[in-house]
Amino acid sequence: MLRQALEQHYADGYNHLANIAWRRGDWKQAEGLYQKALELAEPEVKDIPKGGFWSILESRPYMRALHGLGLTAWKQGRLEEAIGIFKQMLKLNPNDNQGVRYLIGPLYHQFGNLEEAAMWYQRNGDDPHNLYNYGLALIQQNKLEKAARDVDNVGKMSANTTKDDGKYPQSGIGAAGFEPATT
Repeated sequence: MLRQALEQHYADGYNHLANIAWRRGDWKQAEGLYQKALELAEPEVKDIPKGGFWSILESRPYMRALHGLGLTAWKQGRLEEAIGIFKQMLKLNPNDNQGVRYLIGPLYHQFGNLEEAAMWYQRNGDDPHNLYNYGLALIQQNKLEKAARDVDNVGKMSANTTKDDGKYPQSGIGAAGFEPATT
């Protein structure tokens, strides 16, 4: 069935194959498959205005391919490229239904641009992982008093985010959202 979908130039078929390659750790193959999905999906999105993506179902294979390309670039150490892809996605879909806004801070952090990382963490402080990473970036910049105040806020927020088993979700740079989009 997947072979038949691919023969019909089905962009999401390539996205699904790319997800399989990605999960196997074959970044080059995943990247090629995401690129093929992007090429197949481009005709469907050429008339969609920036900002209107995702709400129009035909744009989703394109957005999934971009998401996969961004994650694949990250895995291969091409941090600036990944940042560029995720920022492009935010221009196309400011509502950020895929959550890439939470990935840009960790990318800047890993790249060593602590000021830019802190700005993205603070901008997206509705997530306890970002607040934790924001405090970490402040400590690394020797902004200790501000970090202490913000870490206290993380503790208050984290108390409301425990799982049913009483354990906290994984935290730290890149903990959230680092899987290819499958929906």
